[in-house]
Amino acid sequence: MSGDTAIVTRSQSLKKVIWGDLNQTDSSISRKILNPAQVFLQSTNILANGCYATSPDVIISSKNCGCKMVRGYVYEDLNNNYYFDPKIDRVFPNVKVNISNIVAFTNARGIYEFKSDTFKLGTTYYPTIVDPDYYSNYRSVNFDSKNLYADAPISTFKLLSSDLNLQATSGRSRPGFTIPLYFNINNRGKKTNGGVLTVSLDNSYTYSSASKTPKSINGKTLTFDVDSMESGRTQTITVFATLSTTSPFGSTISSSASLATTKPDDNTANNNFTLTSTVVGSFDPNDIEVSPKGTGPKGIIADTTKLDYTIRFQNLGTDTAFTVVVKNKLPNGVDFNQFKMVGASHNYQLSMQGTDTIVCTFNKILLPDNKKNEPKSHGFIRYKINQKPKNASGTEIRNEAKVYFDFNAPVATNQVLNTVNPITTGFEFADALSGFQLYPNPSEGILNVVSPIEGKLVLSNILGQSVFQSQIGKEEKLDISGLEKGLYMFTFETIEGKKSGKLIIR
Repeated sequence: MSGDTAIVTRSQSLKKVIWGDLNQTDSSISRKILNPAQVFLQSTNILANGCYATSPDVIISSKNCGCKMVRGYVYEDLNNNYYFDPKIDRVFPNVKVNISNIVAFTNARGIYEFKSDTFKLGTTYYPTIVDPDYYSNYRSVNFDSKNLYADAPISTFKLLSSDLNLQATSGRSRPGFTIPLYFNINNRGKKTNGGVLTVSLDNSYTYSSASKTPKSINGKTLTFDVDSMESGRTQTITVFATLSTTSPFGSTISSSASLATTKPDDNTANNNFTLTSTVVGSFDPNDIEVSPKGTGPKGIIADTTKLDYTIRFQNLGTDTAFTVVVKNKLPNGVDFNQFKMVGASHNYQLSMQGTDTIVCTFNKILLPDNKKNEPKSHGFIRYKINQKPKNASGTEIRNEAKVYFDFNAPVATNQVLNTVNPITTGFEFADALSGFQLYPNPSEGILNVVSPIEGKLVLSNILGQSVFQSQIGKEEKLDISGLEKGLYMFTFETIEGKKSGKLIIR
């Protein structure tokens, strides 16, 4: 429309832009349209007319144009960086997406699109994958008077016929206290499936009770029946174990769990989990914890480090809490669009307040107070999130939360701090691990690892599945010739921090 503004949103990937109404090439990425638009990209030769362009690289919008648009790629995050990378990630055509009961399908390039003049300013909308062949995921978008276009790529993966996924989270490990250990089993496959969960407790633990009666108890090993679940369902089994009073502060507690499915599982790599925690002393039970903590008091991390937050709460009142609400205003240094919920202790409802605050509501949680039932008076939420691209050196990422018990005043958690110190080598290096070496890279089957401190090396394929693990001393030579050629992600975890990067086997 005459007077509208045409904007090239990904001009860096284009050779040049031709503005049809000028009939000449103009390198600018935004300008007023003088005549009815005939805008196309020379690199793709896609014609764009009317209110919005049909290319994912050009949109045309104006306050005079009442139509609003949500569009984005549906893709698989093959390098696990929480961003759509067109050079690496896989896009999916013909995937069903829903927003406010409007349905669209991705095109051959994996792009979905919604255009409507009924989208309201200031209202949050959730484009959601509702295709039975793909994992259901969503993004949140909203419009304002200056932005009538929302770019919302959604990550997903094609569902296997059968796939149960096991995750675990621990409460605070305090000597002499009964600690809740939460085991979450999620059906990420198409078929209904169940099985048996086996939990092996650390020797410092003494089994106390569980949210479900164990199928068997043999010393420190417990087994539980996992009820048959439909696709997308999650089941949580909580084990309560008392930590020995002789456990030294700072020591590591490690328990393991494995899942044997009733029906064949197409992905057994996510059926095992090792749950570790550090023994601590007195603390505020309503707290937030970040992983990795980073190096030193400022929590130094690389600008590519992904952050994993756990917010814990406990009912210290004098009666049962019927509703618990956790509000967490996300720090300026993180990207809300890359938010990914990992799990929670109880059934929850997740929503958004404004543009930067997540709200996790536990309705009818019936959380007993700590005097009536200390082990069951706890709860948590856990999520992962990526930093904003190219955070500047010195950027501080401070995070804290507020917990609301029924109608009482909010309880504030502590504040955690990470400080960005970009590394130019392409790896996540903590200062204490600056002597770490992994070579040769690319490797032809033999891998040398040198580290100033001990740690664990994990290699994962592009699906995020762990395919190789090894404990590393000062120096190790590893035989990885049994792995297929291709791209892998490595993670080296130590008590001082974590390093990660890419490894090529050829």
